[in-house]
Amino acid sequence: MASSISSAARFQSKRFDPEAIYIRRFVPELSRVPDAKIHEPWTMTPDEQRASRCRIGDDYPAPIVEHQAARAATLARYAAVKGRGAPSAR
Repeated sequence: MASSISSAARFQSKRFDPEAIYIRRFVPELSRVPDAKIHEPWTMTPDEQRASRCRIGDDYPAPIVEHQAARAATLARYAAVKGRGAPSAR
């Protein structure tokens, strides 16, 4: 469940707009981003950012959440709660 929480938008984007037609039309700051990075533009190298004229953090927002770390923390919380069992009724 946690993996679907953290990356559903990327998977949906890749699945339903693999050529990024919608993205390039409605998010013009990403229009020059290389195809291989269009669904995860924050993974572009500095050279790719310069070439595409899309600097992450300036022209396009940097990610707010680091999904792998958030997923790990969420799974740890689920495990902790699961290990405690149901609260007793008084």
